[in-house]
Amino acid sequence: MNKKNNVLIVRLILCILLLSGLSINSFSCFFGNRGECLFEPGCEAIDGSSTDLYITESSGILKMYIVDGAGYVLNTYSGMGALLKQVEMSEMDGPDYCKMREILYGMIEDMERARYTYYIINYIMQITPYKESVIDRLKSFDYDGFRKKAGLMPLVFDRVKGYLSRGDVRGVFAGIHKDTGTILDQLYALKKTLEADKLPDITSAWKLNQTFTESVLFGQYFSQVLYQISPVS
Repeated sequence: MNKKNNVLIVRLILCILLLSGLSINSFSCFFGNRGECLFEPGCEAIDGSSTDLYITESSGILKMYIVDGAGYVLNTYSGMGALLKQVEMSEMDGPDYCKMREILYGMIEDMERARYTYYIINYIMQITPYKESVIDRLKSFDYDGFRKKAGLMPLVFDRVKGYLSRGDVRGVFAGIHKDTGTILDQLYALKKTLEADKLPDITSAWKLNQTFTESVLFGQYFSQVLYQISPVS
Protein backbone atom coordinates (compact mmCIF):
# COMPACT_ATOMS: atom_id res chain seq x y z
CA MET A 1 0.00 0.00 0.00
CA ASN A 2 1.53 3.38 -1.03
CA LYS A 3 1.94 6.47 1.10
CA LYS A 4 -1.02 8.26 -0.52
CA ASN A 5 -3.36 5.41 0.40
CA ASN A 6 -2.01 5.37 3.95
CA VAL A 7 -2.76 9.08 4.31
CA LEU A 8 -6.30 8.59 3.00
CA ILE A 9 -6.90 5.78 5.49
CA VAL A 10 -5.63 7.90 8.38
CA ARG A 11 -7.93 10.74 7.30
CA LEU A 12 -10.89 8.39 7.21
CA ILE A 13 -10.15 6.94 10.65
CA LEU A 14 -9.77 10.33 12.30
CA CYS A 15 -12.88 11.70 10.61
CA ILE A 16 -14.84 8.71 11.94
CA LEU A 17 -13.43 9.27 15.42
CA LEU A 18 -14.38 12.93 15.28
CA LEU A 19 -17.92 12.20 14.09
CA SER A 20 -18.47 9.40 16.58
CA GLY A 21 -17.46 11.65 19.50
CA LEU A 22 -16.71 10.86 23.13
CA SER A 23 -18.40 11.94 26.35
CA ILE A 24 -17.21 15.36 27.56
CA ASN A 25 -16.87 15.94 31.29
CA SER A 26 -14.84 18.06 33.70
CA PHE A 27 -12.15 15.50 34.55
CA SER A 28 -9.46 17.09 32.37
CA CYS A 29 -9.41 20.07 34.74
CA PHE A 30 -7.41 17.77 37.00
CA PHE A 31 -5.66 15.47 34.54
CA GLY A 32 -4.05 16.81 31.35
CA ASN A 33 -6.16 19.95 31.05
CA ARG A 34 -5.17 22.34 28.22
CA GLY A 35 -2.84 19.77 26.69
CA GLU A 36 -4.48 20.26 23.31
CA CYS A 37 -3.54 23.97 23.38
CA LEU A 38 0.14 23.05 22.98
CA PHE A 39 -0.39 21.85 19.42
CA GLU A 40 -1.02 23.77 16.22
CA PRO A 41 -4.03 22.63 14.18
CA GLY A 42 -3.92 22.85 10.39
CA CYS A 43 -0.13 22.86 10.01
CA GLU A 44 2.11 20.50 8.09
CA ALA A 45 2.58 17.05 9.53
CA ILE A 46 5.97 15.90 10.78
CA ASP A 47 6.63 13.98 7.55
CA GLY A 48 5.73 17.02 5.44
CA SER A 49 2.49 15.60 4.05
CA SER A 50 -0.74 17.57 3.90
CA THR A 51 -2.91 17.52 7.01
CA ASP A 52 -6.00 19.08 5.42
CA LEU A 53 -9.36 17.57 6.45
CA TYR A 54 -8.09 15.42 9.25
CA ILE A 55 -5.82 17.64 11.32
CA THR A 56 -7.49 21.04 10.82
CA GLU A 57 -9.63 20.24 13.86
CA SER A 58 -6.87 18.39 15.71
CA SER A 59 -7.10 20.65 18.76
CA GLY A 60 -10.79 19.84 19.18
CA ILE A 61 -10.16 16.14 18.66
CA LEU A 62 -7.35 16.17 21.22
CA LYS A 63 -9.50 17.97 23.80
CA MET A 64 -12.24 15.41 23.32
CA TYR A 65 -9.87 12.50 23.87
CA ILE A 66 -7.90 14.12 26.70
CA VAL A 67 -11.11 14.78 28.64
CA ASP A 68 -12.41 11.28 28.00
CA GLY A 69 -9.10 9.59 28.89
CA ALA A 70 -8.92 11.54 32.13
CA GLY A 71 -12.46 10.46 32.93
CA TYR A 72 -11.60 6.79 32.53
CA VAL A 73 -8.47 7.12 34.69
CA LEU A 74 -10.25 8.95 37.49
CA ASN A 75 -13.23 6.60 37.37
CA THR A 76 -10.79 3.76 37.93
CA TYR A 77 -9.10 5.69 40.72
CA SER A 78 -12.42 6.14 42.51
CA GLY A 79 -12.90 2.38 42.22
CA MET A 80 -9.57 1.92 43.98
CA GLY A 81 -10.99 3.61 47.07
CA ALA A 82 -14.09 1.42 46.98
CA LEU A 83 -11.97 -1.72 46.63
CA LEU A 84 -9.69 -0.79 49.51
CA LYS A 85 -12.77 -0.14 51.62
CA GLN A 86 -14.00 -3.67 50.89
CA VAL A 87 -10.62 -5.10 51.92
CA GLU A 88 -10.72 -3.11 55.16
CA MET A 89 -14.29 -4.17 55.94
CA SER A 90 -13.39 -7.82 55.46
CA GLU A 91 -11.55 -7.62 58.79
CA MET A 92 -14.91 -7.15 60.51
CA ASP A 93 -17.53 -8.72 58.24
CA GLY A 94 -15.53 -11.25 56.26
CA PRO A 95 -14.60 -10.83 52.59
CA ASP A 96 -17.32 -10.19 50.01
CA TYR A 97 -15.55 -11.57 46.95
CA CYS A 98 -18.51 -10.98 44.65
CA LYS A 99 -18.54 -7.27 45.51
CA MET A 100 -14.77 -7.00 45.20
CA ARG A 101 -14.79 -8.65 41.78
CA GLU A 102 -17.63 -6.39 40.62
CA ILE A 103 -15.61 -3.31 41.57
CA LEU A 104 -12.42 -4.69 40.07
CA TYR A 105 -14.00 -5.65 36.75
CA GLY A 106 -15.31 -2.11 36.38
CA MET A 107 -11.86 -0.72 37.15
CA ILE A 108 -10.23 -2.93 34.55
CA GLU A 109 -12.80 -2.00 31.91
CA ASP A 110 -12.27 1.72 32.50
CA MET A 111 -8.48 1.41 32.54
CA GLU A 112 -8.46 -0.59 29.31
CA ARG A 113 -10.50 2.18 27.73
CA ALA A 114 -8.05 4.73 29.14
CA ARG A 115 -5.08 2.88 27.66
CA TYR A 116 -6.73 2.79 24.23
CA THR A 117 -7.71 6.47 24.45
CA TYR A 118 -4.15 7.53 25.28
CA TYR A 119 -2.89 5.41 22.41
CA ILE A 120 -5.10 7.50 20.08
CA ILE A 121 -3.99 10.73 21.77
CA ASN A 122 -0.33 9.87 21.25
CA TYR A 123 -0.94 9.03 17.61
CA ILE A 124 -2.68 12.36 16.91
CA MET A 125 0.08 14.25 18.73
CA GLN A 126 2.77 12.59 16.65
CA ILE A 127 1.31 14.03 13.45
CA THR A 128 0.40 17.46 14.84
CA PRO A 129 3.12 20.14 15.22
CA TYR A 130 3.72 21.94 18.50
CA LYS A 131 2.58 25.51 19.06
CA GLU A 132 6.10 26.87 19.49
CA SER A 133 5.13 30.05 21.39
CA VAL A 134 3.68 27.91 24.19
CA ILE A 135 6.55 25.43 24.15
CA ASP A 136 8.93 28.37 24.69
CA ARG A 137 6.98 29.31 27.82
CA LEU A 138 7.34 25.80 29.14
CA LYS A 139 11.10 25.82 28.59
CA SER A 140 11.54 29.09 30.50
CA PHE A 141 9.09 28.33 33.34
CA ASP A 142 10.39 28.47 36.94
CA TYR A 143 9.63 24.85 37.87
CA ASP A 144 11.50 24.74 41.17
CA GLY A 145 9.99 27.98 42.40
CA PHE A 146 6.48 26.87 41.47
CA ARG A 147 6.90 23.45 43.12
CA LYS A 148 8.00 25.01 46.41
CA LYS A 149 5.25 27.65 46.37
CA ALA A 150 2.52 25.12 45.57
CA GLY A 151 3.88 22.49 47.98
CA LEU A 152 3.98 19.73 45.36
CA MET A 153 5.59 16.33 45.88
CA PRO A 154 9.16 16.50 44.48
CA LEU A 155 9.30 12.90 43.27
CA VAL A 156 6.23 13.30 41.06
CA PHE A 157 6.78 16.91 40.05
CA ASP A 158 10.37 16.25 38.97
CA ARG A 159 9.01 13.73 36.49
CA VAL A 160 6.73 16.43 35.03
CA LYS A 161 9.61 18.91 35.01
CA GLY A 162 11.84 16.43 33.19
CA TYR A 163 9.47 16.46 30.21
CA LEU A 164 8.16 20.02 30.17
CA SER A 165 11.44 21.83 30.85
CA ARG A 166 12.61 20.60 27.43
CA GLY A 167 9.22 21.16 25.80
CA ASP A 168 8.41 17.47 25.46
CA VAL A 169 4.62 17.47 25.83
CA ARG A 170 4.34 14.30 23.76
CA GLY A 171 6.53 12.64 26.38
CA VAL A 172 4.03 13.52 29.12
CA PHE A 173 1.17 11.79 27.34
CA ALA A 174 3.37 8.85 26.36
CA GLY A 175 4.18 8.57 30.07
CA ILE A 176 0.49 8.56 30.97
CA HIS A 177 -0.12 5.84 28.38
CA LYS A 178 2.69 3.78 29.91
CA ASP A 179 1.19 4.30 33.37
CA THR A 180 -2.12 2.85 32.23
CA GLY A 181 -0.31 -0.32 31.17
CA THR A 182 1.54 -0.55 34.49
CA ILE A 183 -1.69 -0.15 36.44
CA LEU A 184 -3.48 -2.71 34.28
CA ASP A 185 -0.74 -5.28 34.93
CA GLN A 186 -1.32 -4.87 38.66
CA LEU A 187 -5.10 -5.01 38.24
CA TYR A 188 -4.84 -8.23 36.22
CA ALA A 189 -2.73 -9.80 38.97
CA LEU A 190 -5.31 -8.74 41.54
CA LYS A 191 -8.05 -10.23 39.37
CA LYS A 192 -6.41 -13.67 39.52
CA THR A 193 -6.26 -13.44 43.31
CA LEU A 194 -9.90 -12.45 43.76
CA GLU A 195 -11.15 -15.01 41.26
CA ALA A 196 -9.50 -17.65 43.45
CA ASP A 197 -11.52 -16.27 46.39
CA LYS A 198 -8.40 -15.01 48.11
CA LEU A 199 -7.76 -11.63 49.67
CA PRO A 200 -4.97 -9.62 48.01
CA ASP A 201 -1.69 -9.37 49.85
CA ILE A 202 -1.69 -6.03 51.67
CA THR A 203 1.68 -5.05 50.18
CA SER A 204 0.35 -5.51 46.64
CA ALA A 205 -2.68 -3.36 47.50
CA TRP A 206 -0.39 -0.66 48.87
CA LYS A 207 1.77 -0.82 45.75
CA LEU A 208 -1.24 -0.48 43.44
CA ASN A 209 -2.59 2.46 45.42
CA GLN A 210 0.79 4.19 45.32
CA THR A 211 1.20 3.62 41.57
CA PHE A 212 -2.28 5.01 40.99
CA THR A 213 -1.76 8.03 43.22
CA GLU A 214 1.54 8.96 41.60
CA SER A 215 0.04 8.65 38.11
CA VAL A 216 -2.96 10.82 38.97
CA LEU A 217 -0.71 13.45 40.58
CA PHE A 218 1.52 13.36 37.49
CA GLY A 219 -1.44 14.35 35.31
CA GLN A 220 -2.60 16.91 37.85
CA TYR A 221 0.80 18.59 38.17
CA PHE A 222 1.03 18.76 34.39
CA SER A 223 -2.33 20.58 34.32
CA GLN A 224 -1.18 22.94 37.08
CA VAL A 225 1.88 23.97 35.07
CA LEU A 226 -0.22 24.58 31.95
CA TYR A 227 -2.62 26.68 34.02
CA GLN A 228 0.31 28.81 35.21
CA ILE A 229 1.53 29.60 31.70
CA SER A 230 -1.96 30.65 30.56
CA PRO A 231 -3.37 32.39 28.66
CA VAL A 232 -2.54 29.92 25.93
CA SER A 233 -2.63 31.54 22.53
